[in-house]
Amino acid sequence: MAFRQMIAPCGVDCASCVHYLANENPAALVQVEKWSALLNIPIEIITCKGCWTHTGQIPLQKHLFGDNHRCSIYGCAQEKKTKYCGLCEQFPCDKRHPYLEKNELLNKNARALLCP
Repeated sequence: MAFRQMIAPCGVDCASCVHYLANENPAALVQVEKWSALLNIPIEIITCKGCWTHTGQIPLQKHLFGDNHRCSIYGCAQEKKTKYCGLCEQFPCDKRHPYLEKNELLNKNARALLCP
């Protein structure tokens, strides 16, 4: 996956997410396999290949919220023809995940990485 695609539209760094890392990192896979067994969720649903690869329909979220679930931030970015929230004129807005609003460091880092 290209560097810019490692950051989801909301600013989450896919490359640091254990669900993404489980695809190639044995230690991450062990952790995700534990969650898979504990929650009785198939490993192919609990692992992730990144928001861009899944076009905003992360398998675990679809499993939990239904097949029609799509991340509202991904959809908003597509609608506004921008790749990242940090580049939007209305940034930050109420569509962002609540936990991201509390993480100022992530917001600043994601914006710095994504600005041309």
